[in-house]
Amino acid sequence: MCAKEIKVGFGQDSPPFIIGQTGQGLEIDIFKAALANKGYTINVVHMPKKRLENAFHSTPTLDAIANATAPPLINDGFYYVAGFVHFEDYAFTKARNHLTIDKISDLKGLDIIAWGNAHRGLGAEFEALFKPEPKEEYKKHYGEKDQKIQNLMFWTNRVQVIICDKTIFAWYRKQLQNEIDTRDEVKIHPIFPKQTYYAAFKDKKLADEFAAGLAEIKKSGLYDSLYRKYTE
Repeated sequence: MCAKEIKVGFGQDSPPFIIGQTGQGLEIDIFKAALANKGYTINVVHMPKKRLENAFHSTPTLDAIANATAPPLINDGFYYVAGFVHFEDYAFTKARNHLTIDKISDLKGLDIIAWGNAHRGLGAEFEALFKPEPKEEYKKHYGEKDQKIQNLMFWTNRVQVIICDKTIFAWYRKQLQNEIDTRDEVKIHPIFPKQTYYAAFKDKKLADEFAAGLAEIKKSGLYDSLYRKYTE
């Protein structure tokens, strides 16, 4: 039986989830693995993440998108599969600095680096404290950079705190180890909620097959193995 090709929209350049615009990365591996035994091949389409959901609604040729936000409260005619990938954002510090961060407000006054527009994606309390306006004295110690730069800044002691997803942090720690020393013991401060992202489909049968395949690779251990592939 010939495999049926489906066109799936993914973001771009957010390693290890999406590595550049190469058709490679953890999200793509998971998507392929979930459908490996269902008779489908995947045509990967990269586009900026903020365009993904709009393109899904307006582009007839896209069969699915990865990394969608939660389904709308009103049925939009699409089919969503939960638990596709998960993001676990933490505040990371070096253990030797003995910093205590038990809540978001404890970050005020510390030298912090986060990813671009992180102030919009870490909940209402964080946004209220770290959005650009109004300007506050403590915000001079907070910055947002692309994720390679933020990791470099943390490991070269230019900041006290990095706010980053656990998988992304582990990826860069591994990638940077031949350039700089990334051996310091790290303390993890769990002050942010875990975020689950969805795969969205236009066809119910395809969504059901993907959901079944995703459950199978989680049960078999392949799902966790794919995460380890990029971080260990």
